[in-house]
Amino acid sequence: MNYAALMKDMLADADKAPAIFSPGPYWKPHADLMIGLVERHGIEKFRAIPDKALIAFATGNQFKPPASRALKLNDALRRLPVIGRFSDALARDVDIGYGRARSEANYKLHVVFALLQEIAPDLAELKESSVGNPPVFSIYERSFSEMFLLKLLEIALLRQHVDFENIKNVVEVGGSYGLVGEILRKRYPAIRYTLVDLAPVAGFAQYYLSNVFPGGVSGFGEKTDAAIHIRCAHQLPEIGDHFDLFINVASFQEMSAEQVAMYANFARTHSDIVYLNNNRKSGSNGLTTDDYARLLQPMERAASWNSTLHEGYQPVLFRMPGK
Repeated sequence: MNYAALMKDMLADADKAPAIFSPGPYWKPHADLMIGLVERHGIEKFRAIPDKALIAFATGNQFKPPASRALKLNDALRRLPVIGRFSDALARDVDIGYGRARSEANYKLHVVFALLQEIAPDLAELKESSVGNPPVFSIYERSFSEMFLLKLLEIALLRQHVDFENIKNVVEVGGSYGLVGEILRKRYPAIRYTLVDLAPVAGFAQYYLSNVFPGGVSGFGEKTDAAIHIRCAHQLPEIGDHFDLFINVASFQEMSAEQVAMYANFARTHSDIVYLNNNRKSGSNGLTTDDYARLLQPMERAASWNSTLHEGYQPVLFRMPGK
């Protein structure tokens, strides 16, 4: 499949949708950049490309300097006398900084894995797909990407409040390229999973999950009875299913207040349980966890806990009465 063409079709279709489904100022500049990266590099190594447009949705290589104009200029200046010494020093500082970031991530992930072995040994045993060629860390002779381990931990903590053995249908709004879907389907094969994200991010999810679960994905424009469904945000009105669990992590905080209200209305009318993990107060729309609680009524706040990795975030669980 030509995924660059698929992503362009997604964007063209999204342009016809009501404005409330349009990406906000944070996401708008990234859309065309993502497609350009796929056209230049192919989608096969999308998790290895060090570019801000991919890192923005929690993939891409965060441990390698991006090919920015500033760094290209600095490389050119390194060949000049006198000035080159300063450019060499800057290049060394950049390499040291990225090396230190990788070293700190390595330490953090060893701690995360040790915690997983204690509280969720079954999740710690899951093997991550290498689709997309992610940068990986060796954790006790096993290979993990940073995001996979962090998602394992998030699900392990959520599982202390949700019995996933009784969860059959999950929708994730802002699901990026589908790590939550990968983990849930591998651990709980009976779960049906729907991922909703902006065009063209949903294109990466379609590529990723279609390769992790061949033949098990209903993609953009498809209407098949698959266990995994990929939908663009502007297709939300077409989703009529009822879900046991609605998930949103780190994207309500980037939307407009009107968009959050729309998704909250979908969540409370289409699901029994809602899990949110966003900033306690969004810097983009000013909404707080209390605002989410108001928007989700008559759902009741069932649990909340401190984020293990992000002090400013607030994981919180809402349930319909009696659920």
